[in-house]
Amino acid sequence: MNSILRQRATEGETVRSVVIFSRHGDRTPKILGTTRLTALGKNQVYASGEFYRARYLDSNSTHFIKGISGRKYVEKEVFASSPDQQLLVQSTQVFLQGLYPPQNVMETLADGTSVSTPANGQQYPVLHSVSSNSPDAIWLKGDDGCPAHDQSFENFYASQQFKDLSVSTKPFYESFADLLEGVIPQSKVNYKSAFTIFDYLNVGRIYNSTIAKRVSSEDLAKLKYLADSTEWALNANITAAIPNPISISGSTLAKAILTQLSPSVTTPSSAPKLSVLFGSYDTFLSFFSLASLPSASSSFYGLPEYASTMVFELVSHPSDSSMYIRFLFRNGTRPESPLTEYPLFGQGGQNALMPYTEFAGSMDKIAIDNLDQWCKVCDSQEDICQARSMHIDIQPTGRPSMKPELAGGVGALCALAAVGIISAALMMIMGFRFTKKEKKAEVARSCASTEGSVDVKA
Repeated sequence: MNSILRQRATEGETVRSVVIFSRHGDRTPKILGTTRLTALGKNQVYASGEFYRARYLDSNSTHFIKGISGRKYVEKEVFASSPDQQLLVQSTQVFLQGLYPPQNVMETLADGTSVSTPANGQQYPVLHSVSSNSPDAIWLKGDDGCPAHDQSFENFYASQQFKDLSVSTKPFYESFADLLEGVIPQSKVNYKSAFTIFDYLNVGRIYNSTIAKRVSSEDLAKLKYLADSTEWALNANITAAIPNPISISGSTLAKAILTQLSPSVTTPSSAPKLSVLFGSYDTFLSFFSLASLPSASSSFYGLPEYASTMVFELVSHPSDSSMYIRFLFRNGTRPESPLTEYPLFGQGGQNALMPYTEFAGSMDKIAIDNLDQWCKVCDSQEDICQARSMHIDIQPTGRPSMKPELAGGVGALCALAAVGIISAALMMIMGFRFTKKEKKAEVARSCASTEGSVDVKA
């Protein structure tokens, strides 16, 4: 089978649909409060948009998506979504600008006057952002508002691995205490704050000359390795049946990806040609683990760089009526980080082409199927879970192509009018409110307060 797939991969193939899941670009440190996308970060995600425009929207490209309108944005062909968080929303917007650059259009009015589009023909792709108050928030941020996910941290903190590393790395972390003074309390300059310390010093090496001189490349590599180990343990170290709270964000993303791709197999005439989804690093790690990607490369144990992208290509071949999936990953946007294909689910070999039916079956096994299942796995007390347990029929609405249990999920993650009407009625009748808990997973292990930050795991 693998030899046949490799041969087909070298033949002319047709790209039917593509899903891109991206991380945001370079940003300010999370420990300092609400983060913002930097000029460098904007350039990173813009360049990423340009990269994928050349691959999928250029009619001369061998990966041109069949039936898409190329450089001209057509709403029904493209679906873009992100959680309603400034850093992720802005990253998505800039990515879309790179994907769809300006195209000046002239229109002639009845009186003969010619009018050109503003901003040199800037195109305006629609971005569906989903509020944390929405029942659909789980599909791109499945670990938010998930108590069982947060509780699982305690198992890691109680492990011998954590205790041993806390002792052995104490002198290393304390060597940076003066650089962290006023930012992180000295008592918390240790392994438990591995990600926060790495994040602050990593950003500092880019923007702060004092930190750049003090923190060597070797130091940064060690800081990242230690941060990798904690974040993997907290988001991807699967030790129980799937789906489980540790990897919950990867499980919800798996369903989101299937939801975007499946219409191109079942009802291609109404399916999106290109889906662009933005999320957080922890979701990358969770999916890496669930899809057995570390068996293909040990680099998947590490945090993805800014503006990294996972890509799922749905393709067909002229000699075969079946559909196939190719998975690709690009770690950052540097020239030395090409878009590389990898096999999913430990299928072996270097060819990433996988029959769609096999892919869908494997994804179903790791995916959260619906909101009820998410509530159960998370042991969530979110209002939307409480409402469902009281048999209040609150169904999100969305694109016609979406399955009922996911309708509006990643198919229409904008503010939902129907849900708004229902929630308003409930508030009037019984004081019911859709609210996500303010406590985030990052806060549980943060070494200092990050109150006011809405993107604690981006």
